[in-house]
Amino acid sequence: MDSEEKSLSSLIAARILDIPLTEEENARLDEWLNQSEAHRRLFGRIRGRELARRILRLQREDYGERMAVRFERQAFRRPRQLRWLRWGSVAALFVLVCSLSFYFWNREEPSRIVPGEGGAVLTLADGRQYDIAVQNSGEIAGLMASADVDNRADSVIYHTLAVKAGQEFMFRLPDSTQVWLNSESELRFPAKLVASGERKVYLEGEAFFDVEKDFKRPFVVSVGAAAVTVYGTRFNVSCYAGEPLSAVLVEGSIGFRAPGVEEVRLHPSEQLEYRAETGEVDVRPVDVSQYVAWIDHQFVFHGQTLEEIMTTLSRWYDFTPVFTSDAMRHIRLSGRLYRYDDIRILLDSYERTVGLKFKLQGKRIIISE
Repeated sequence: MDSEEKSLSSLIAARILDIPLTEEENARLDEWLNQSEAHRRLFGRIRGRELARRILRLQREDYGERMAVRFERQAFRRPRQLRWLRWGSVAALFVLVCSLSFYFWNREEPSRIVPGEGGAVLTLADGRQYDIAVQNSGEIAGLMASADVDNRADSVIYHTLAVKAGQEFMFRLPDSTQVWLNSESELRFPAKLVASGERKVYLEGEAFFDVEKDFKRPFVVSVGAAAVTVYGTRFNVSCYAGEPLSAVLVEGSIGFRAPGVEEVRLHPSEQLEYRAETGEVDVRPVDVSQYVAWIDHQFVFHGQTLEEIMTTLSRWYDFTPVFTSDAMRHIRLSGRLYRYDDIRILLDSYERTVGLKFKLQGKRIIISE
């Protein structure tokens, strides 16, 4: 690691720990952050890491100050050394964390298959955009409140949350409905609730909803030309491009509508699949754990094709699957994997059970016999 990276890591650590920087240091860090979205994303990722949060908590509890006093009692030290202890007892370790994060992110991550993490891009109704690294509904609410939007009571203006490949995000809508957004998903939602009428959101990708009941204002998830109307419930909707629309009901009641399709009501533990190209609707009982395990950071597969499994994994681990023969796409497999584990755990089990080979090559996984 060169001296420039070390210096930047120190500046990142200081800003996250609220340690005062000089005007020149602040300008340098701001310049680096504004150079690219990748730099801003890196800063957010370091700030959002669990170890960083723990160290920050220690800093706020004056851990460094107390350690400095303890050392001072044990031995005479020059004031400059004590100042270093007060800063370094916590922050020096954090600088090391930042330095390692900076180093590995720049040099190793592009050639590795790694798990995703929390994050989203919030686009306010007035056009401003923010990278949100930590799942903090209070931060989102504050940003939304700052948007310069039409305040008429009857106006409906929308914000957007976009979750990229290798990300996931959970937050609360203005009506307290909880939403979990999966990788490669986008949700448009109203900036505020109007006094009457429906609460409508627009989804692309996959989301799990825990809807706040309000019988006077039904909750509607619009998915292209189709819509899911909610009657107070918990359910999952998946509508990725090139795949059938899927709605899985955990509890409560939902109704599905599409052009030429009368409303279909779902009962708990049922899945609805809709193919827009044919207008075909299929409802069947399912084990809902397979479809909602992702919100508990799990992958659960039950007899799915290898192509479906690899497509699901690719959104989270951000890679491209390459099949050396089409026959392998249709092999049906089961399995379970914690979303933050190394993908090789699952792939190795498939290699042992069905004799396939998985070769990690940059951001690709080559599947062969």
